[in-house]
Amino acid sequence: MTATPTTTSPAAPSIRLLPPSAAAGSAAAVTKIINAAFGGVEADDIFNVPDKKRTTESEVARYILASEFLVAYDAPNTGATAAADEDSKEKDEEKPKESKAEEVIVGCVRVSRIDARTAGLGMLAVGDAVRGTGVGRLLVAAAEQWARDRLGCDIMQIELLRPSTWKHTRKEMLAAWYLRLAYVLLRVARPDEFVPGLEAFLATPCDFEIYQKVLA
Repeated sequence: MTATPTTTSPAAPSIRLLPPSAAAGSAAAVTKIINAAFGGVEADDIFNVPDKKRTTESEVARYILASEFLVAYDAPNTGATAAADEDSKEKDEEKPKESKAEEVIVGCVRVSRIDARTAGLGMLAVGDAVRGTGVGRLLVAAAEQWARDRLGCDIMQIELLRPSTWKHTRKEMLAAWYLRLAYVLLRVARPDEFVPGLEAFLATPCDFEIYQKVLA
């Protein structure tokens, strides 16, 4: 009788608060993920500044110090680290038995307080290696739980910058995704209402769409 091969599903990423002590060591990795995701969504089409970046290491470090970043770590030997581990199997035999693969940050989300009842969700980004695997949805769920349990908020808010005169494919997909996650479009606002001076850097007319979700 021939044995049936078995496959192991990749372990879900571990999502945790990035502690203030990690600001110096992790800000660069988080910034890289955010800017890579931002560039793929809107930098070339929406902004008139070549190579526009969503954020900087200093800004990310400031938010980490304020305990506002949750990050997803790839489980050892799965996802983003799998290829590297496969290429280094022979080298692994030379390592001490007790050594462990270092966790890799593969996604992030910022959760901040807007007012007594409302938390804001922003800088949601995942690395290319795990895009489309559900990590983004897990990060949103973790952010909502953090806002409810740790910040005492019962509303989560997301702001989406979106062209007002034409349809941007990725922005349309993001808006539809938020709606599937039970977010509701509350109102539309001018960009300068949220980021003073932003309109000067836009290559096309845009609005901020404000989505909110009541946290159960």
